Amino acid sequence: MNDLGIQASDRAAKSSYLVFQYRGLDVLAVPDKSKDVCLAGLKKFHAYTARRKVYRTLLSCLIRCGVARMVALNRAVPVEKHFGVDFKAWQAHLESSLGRPIPHIVAVWPAEAWRRRLYVHLLDADLQAFGFVKLTFRSNDRANLRAEAQALEYLSLRPLPTVRVPKLLDHGTFGDVNYLIMNPLPKHVEPLGLTPDWNISTLTAEYSGPSNPLRGTEILQSSWWPNYAANLLQEHQGFHQELMRLLPLGTEVCRVHGDLGLGNMLRDGDCTWIFDWECYHSGAPVLVDKVGFFMSFTVARMPRHPKTYLDRFNDHFSTHKSEQRRLAVMLAIAYRHACAVPDAARLMKIWGQDAS
Repeated sequence: MNDLGIQASDRAAKSSYLVFQYRGLDVLAVPDKSKDVCLAGLKKFHAYTARRKVYRTLLSCLIRCGVARMVALNRAVPVEKHFGVDFKAWQAHLESSLGRPIPHIVAVWPAEAWRRRLYVHLLDADLQAFGFVKLTFRSNDRANLRAEAQALEYLSLRPLPTVRVPKLLDHGTFGDVNYLIMNPLPKHVEPLGLTPDWNISTLTAEYSGPSNPLRGTEILQSSWWPNYAANLLQEHQGFHQELMRLLPLGTEVCRVHGDLGLGNMLRDGDCTWIFDWECYHSGAPVLVDKVGFFMSFTVARMPRHPKTYLDRFNDHFSTHKSEQRRLAVMLAIAYRHACAVPDAARLMKIWGQDAS
């Protein structure tokens, strides 16, 4: 158990939640109630590595045997005091906002602890999920949740033939924290069996709308450009200098998801659910989602073979076809960098190592 990072519980006071840790970090909080409630909460812990699958299996066995309390931390609320939120008051606020009680709350921490956020699942008395909440404790996440709320509100009013997006239930602030509540995805959704060469335009065309031209000076006035400039490092100067040289050519902009990849897409029969719209923008470079989709498959190869990866990237997007095309691709990368998507920074670092 110690090898998996499970710690002994502190029974100094009776609490409402069992908090499980993995490698010393909080990963899952479930109500300290029945086995059924604990097992329903455990289903919300997604095991995306082999070790985490072993961890989840072990927790399931401990819960079924009635000894999970021996390896869990006991807390009155899922988060520790240093997160700066009155969790019980926030739950009461949600119940008032949604107009219904919340019998059970399950909290899951993202793998990236630095993100300082929780994914909160709202369960009814029958242990069925009726809400999914993003709860963030960083002030700079407020704009991300606002962008996602705008996307969901806008897209809910559009006739989308095959694309599906979660229904927005509520969003706002509570004290120093920000939250966004959506309907959970259907249970029967499945992973998409696509490849990086699949023509993603068949999906993006449903929400992107018509494109509009922007002159170079107008691109500099875009709301996302200051974030791009602020995120630049010395190692990105080669990319940035070429971008500025090409910028007078102008580009086309449209609505974008901003971080489109298989991790944010699921199949529902003939329809596709697209979620995590935190990087949404109504006037971003037209190739943002195509570039993001391709990189979501291939970015892991970049550190091992940067030159080979860059050659394949340029071939895929025909960046040598014209300077106009090259600028369109570079602006898509710049937008992802403005959104702090890590793959953009890595690609900008090796930019220019192609054969051109």
